[in-house]
Amino acid sequence: MKSERQQNQETDLIADKIEVFLLKVKQLLPQIVSVLAVVVIGLLAWGLYYSMQNAKLSRAWTALYFSDTTPSDLESIAEDFNGTQAELWARQLAGDSHLAKGAESIFTNREISNKHYENAVAEYEKIVTKVDSGLLATRATWGLAQAEEGLGKRDQAATAYKKIARIENAESTLVAEASKRAEWLESAEGEAFFKWFNENKPAGIALPPAFPDQKPAIPGAATFDFSSPTAPAPGDSNGPATPAVEPPKVDGAPATTPAVENAPVGSTSTEPPAAVPPAVEPPAVEPPKTDPTASGGGSQDEKL
Repeated sequence: MKSERQQNQETDLIADKIEVFLLKVKQLLPQIVSVLAVVVIGLLAWGLYYSMQNAKLSRAWTALYFSDTTPSDLESIAEDFNGTQAELWARQLAGDSHLAKGAESIFTNREISNKHYENAVAEYEKIVTKVDSGLLATRATWGLAQAEEGLGKRDQAATAYKKIARIENAESTLVAEASKRAEWLESAEGEAFFKWFNENKPAGIALPPAFPDQKPAIPGAATFDFSSPTAPAPGDSNGPATPAVEPPKVDGAPATTPAVENAPVGSTSTEPPAAVPPAVEPPAVEPPKTDPTASGGGSQDEKL
């Protein structure tokens, strides 16, 4: 009996504890539901954001892959997909394109060349501020040093070359080449060259003036204008003279209209004159010759 009573007491005690726990849970139920709702909403938002980022990154790489190599197109892709890895590579390619265009005109038109080099510096600097290791950082820093060289800034170029050696996971080939380049820039030979380079700035190639509504002509270039000449306006004496075209002559036809004989003075009639038949003269008929011997009579001497 005692053990059974003790067992009932223990059962009642457990039931009381469960009841107390359920009362506490009931009181905290709104807070628990709110926390669970926040967690679920957060997970859904993160999944939606992750999906949108993946879609944006996919569009960015597609646009970069099928883009033109012009700097303006690459810069537009970088602005449209800001914050992605494709943006950084688009800026790298845009800087490389400006760098190549600057090198093309460095000894023909220094003003145009400097504009391209300045644009290249701007693109490379946007990369090195976001990436400090790996292949992209190495290439961007190398391009920055090259652009500074093109602008004639010897000290800035040497500093950029030295920075490549401190980049983590930098390409060993570029590190060795950058070290050699920085050493040459700081040498007396490099100083002399940049002094000459900054003092000699070509003005550019002069092109002949272009005709109205035409592009500038290039010396020695062939022209392929096959357009038909425009007929001059009436009364325009500057245009080419149009040769007179005579109608073809027909054989047997008179060159001019024959004058009408005996036409009265002042007559304006345009009807042709009546045709007059030509006078026909009868042919002359000769009398037949007669033989006197054949008629049976003879001459008077024979009769006698």
